[in-house]
Amino acid sequence: MAHALKRIAFATCFPDQQQFTFIAREPKATTDEQFCHAFRARSAREVIAVTFVFLFLKYLFLFLIIVIVVVAIVLICHLISSSVSVLTLLVTQQ
Repeated sequence: MAHALKRIAFATCFPDQQQFTFIAREPKATTDEQFCHAFRARSAREVIAVTFVFLFLKYLFLFLIIVIVVVAIVLICHLISSSVSVLTLLVTQQ
């Protein structure tokens, strides 16, 4: 069963039991109807690797959005300060 990352609410791993588990909802299901999927790996190292890749992909998109927002705020602040400097220069020259 495949789930989009945005429909996965929670994921965890149990390396000592060699398990990776996540909770997700179906695309057309109600928000309170969720399904738990548990997978058994061949080793604890494999479980940790799967969990790391999953979390990296899940939160990479969020991280990129935050970076874009921060860059936009910095650029806007820079433009505002440049505009204020130009207006101050024009006012003082008159």
